[in-house]
Formats: sequence, C-alpha cells, structure tokens
Amino acid sequence: MTFTLYSRPHGVVCYAAPLFEPPVPGVAAERDRVEQVVADLLSTDLACYWLSVWRSASYGPNRPLTRLTADRRTGPVSDTLDRDPDDYGRCICLFGCDADAQAFTANPSALQSSLTAFATHEAGPIRFVISQVGDSKDEHVFVPHSPDGRVQDLMQRLGLDAAGVDKVLPYDRLRTVRLEMLIDHPICRFAFAH
Repeated sequence: MTFTLYSRPHGVVCYAAPLFEPPVPGVAAERDRVEQVVADLLSTDLACYWLSVWRSASYGPNRPLTRLTADRRTGPVSDTLDRDPDDYGRCICLFGCDADAQAFTANPSALQSSLTAFATHEAGPIRFVISQVGDSKDEHVFVPHSPDGRVQDLMQRLGLDAAGVDKVLPYDRLRTVRLEMLIDHPICRFAFAH
C-alpha cells in the first residue's frame, strides 16, 4: 500500500491511506479488511476507543465514545461499513491511549484537552488517532513524530511503514481534516457532549 505523509515540524503528523480498503474490491473483502484493522487495534496494550456520527440524524443513531473490546469488536466494523442513501459513510474516530489513563474518557473537557495536547504537543495519554470522514477515500492516522514502540508496531501491522510513503506534503494541506479541525467537528462535539 502507498500512502501520503503530511508532515510539520511540531505537532502530530498524519498518514493518509485507504486502511479499510481491501486489495481486491468486494463487500466481503471490505468486511474482512475492517475486521483485520480492528484485530490489529485489539492486539496492542493500549486502551482503544471509537465513536461515530452520521452527517444527518435522520440516518440513525450516533455511537457515543465506546471502549473497544473483544466483545464489542463488531461495532466499529458495522459503523465503518454503514452507508447512508447517498453512499456516504459515518464519520468515525478511533483512538488509543495509555491503558492506565482511561478515566479521562468519562470527562468531556478532559478528553477535549487531551486531544488538543496530543494534536499540538504530541503529548499523551493519547498515542494515536484514526479518523474517517464520511466522504473521504482515505483514513487519516495521526501519530507523534517519534511514536512509542506500541504505536510503531501497530503502524507496521496496518501497513504504514516508511517504504510505503508515496509523497510527503505539508500538514496544512489537510485543511479541514487536520486533527485540530476534527476536534471541533460534529463527531468530537458529540463525544464531548456525552
């Protein structure tokens, strides 16, 4: 898989890649690929969470911030594959944090502060964020310039190694998909309200 690295001197960088796209098109292959990504997330010793929102409330309920566990592994798969009548997907945000820092997820202002600190200063307890905006062909993986070993291992499992970088672009070219912009996106506003 080839992908684009959006880089900057300070703050997280972003890898844009079709993580959920299978090598061979097809609904079954797409489900298998998403299930593999979820399995890769579960293989880390990080606490992983996801939430998802529709672009319109009329398409169904949004999913509040939910801990990813083996018992809940089908939730992010279903959310990723859901489509509205215009074939747009849900906006999804997955993130991983230190397992001992889970309490901040129950506090919306602490979650918002943690996401902001991660985006601008590469500070924990958040270690990675994966976003899928409903109409984007790529998923966006936000990581520090020097991710810890757990995140490096996850990136290898996801196929995001240095050999696959097709091009490097300035981080600002992400425009509305920058992590700083996503913090004010309806998906995160929904999380901060619940």
